[in-house]
Amino acid sequence: MRYCLVGLGPAGAEAAAAIRERDPDGEVRVFSDEGTPFYFRASLPLYALGRLNRDQLWGLPDAYWTEQRILRVPERVARVDPGDRRVVTERGGAYPYDRLLIACGTHTVPLAIPGAELHGVGRLHTLADADALRATVEPGARAVVLGGSLVALHMARTARSAGMAVTLLVPDPQVGLPWLDARGGQIVYRRLVQDGVEVRLGERLEAVEGEHGRVAAAVTASGQRIPCRWVGIGLDAGPRGGLLPEVEDERDRAVRVNAHMETRLSGVFAAGDVCRVWDPDTEDYQGGPGWSAASLQGRVAGANMAGAAESFTWTLYHQAGTAYDVPLTLMGRFDASGDAEVTSAPSQEGYRRLVFQDGRLIGATLLGDRRHGNLIRRFIELGVDVRGHELQLLRTDVDLNRLLRPAGEYYLY
Repeated sequence: MRYCLVGLGPAGAEAAAAIRERDPDGEVRVFSDEGTPFYFRASLPLYALGRLNRDQLWGLPDAYWTEQRILRVPERVARVDPGDRRVVTERGGAYPYDRLLIACGTHTVPLAIPGAELHGVGRLHTLADADALRATVEPGARAVVLGGSLVALHMARTARSAGMAVTLLVPDPQVGLPWLDARGGQIVYRRLVQDGVEVRLGERLEAVEGEHGRVAAAVTASGQRIPCRWVGIGLDAGPRGGLLPEVEDERDRAVRVNAHMETRLSGVFAAGDVCRVWDPDTEDYQGGPGWSAASLQGRVAGANMAGAAESFTWTLYHQAGTAYDVPLTLMGRFDASGDAEVTSAPSQEGYRRLVFQDGRLIGATLLGDRRHGNLIRRFIELGVDVRGHELQLLRTDVDLNRLLRPAGEYYLY
């Protein structure tokens, strides 16, 4: 059996492992245009900050691929021919397949403004981006970062930590969208200002001016010219579609799959951020952003490519990281409206937003103080009825275990 896997993120790596477990003799090829070993993309901000070295990013040692007889092809896939069952790379290589996995994750849309090609205009999406950022930062110089997303906040933090002055251009009316509501965004805004970041809300980048091929200034939509040495593009990424338009969602070019991670094309599967999985509850295709969902989808896809009949079931969404340097945990349907919600008053310690549906906690945002995070996660997972106790879940000085005991659980904290 010939397997071709497009993409070497968590979905591609898990799929390769699952295939090899079930088919020790199959020919497995993994395509990745980055040409690097499998690495933890979520750790790029720490690497860019210099808190991790390059070797600490690798998810699997080079020897793993040799031992498992998995071939890595460091080329970008240009197209897929489902009729001929072959993958064609930009260099002209053609590779036949019996089973194909599309797991190429997300991509950042090119910024269509004058000067976007200048040296010193960068992103933080790949390891090469992080290397370029580390090499470009100049203590004492100014950086301009476009965007209010978590990625943009990571870029601003990296530049500020390196001793650069930072101007953050946020096209939205607040920072942190769509991850944070207005109150959470205000806490992060105050932290940015406290750390010396100049924040301009509702402002866009119109052009980048250069001098001798590198960044010299950023020009805003309001006509202001900001001299700088580096411009960071911190806009969110979307599914990296385009290889199989016949099975892609018209809304965002994500590949549509069923619970077995199969497309409607024979022998073609998809997993990770590039795909949308059919959800019978909503009767629509849903995305499952995040490392854990991509890993699980990749494992299910790989197993089924090798002859199994496994199904992907949705797990609790959970993301722990930072917004600039403020600890942030997002759980469940944190961005839902539900039929009720409670919020804490924003303070120096942080902010909490809990979302409920039919008396049960379905989503949570913990910004700053993350105490009781594991407890709150279990409330969501178990679907505990907490009617009458909603406000207590905001507190960190009460025993919440008594609400979990009917479910047979107890936590020490």
